[in-house]
Amino acid sequence: MSTVATPAPAPAPRRRRRRSGLQRRQTRIGWLLLIPSLAVVAFVALFPLGRTIYQSFTNQEFLAGSSASQVLPQIKSRLEQILKSK
Repeated sequence: MSTVATPAPAPAPRRRRRRSGLQRRQTRIGWLLLIPSLAVVAFVALFPLGRTIYQSFTNQEFLAGSSASQVLPQIKSRLEQILKSK
């Protein structure tokens, strides 16, 4: 016995429903509210990446010119100033 599979008929293309004015306004407001947060996320993600790529083309060393023995006393004195002011 031999069975021949017949292809299923292609589904009819869906017609897009026209959106109402309310749906268009809500979509627009949604995107307008998302834009600032997307901009912040893009900045937080892309700025360090761009800075890293920029620094990879220079001779700059990471934390060049400042050693822990120079930085720690500065941090300590700044924290003392903050605590005294309270």
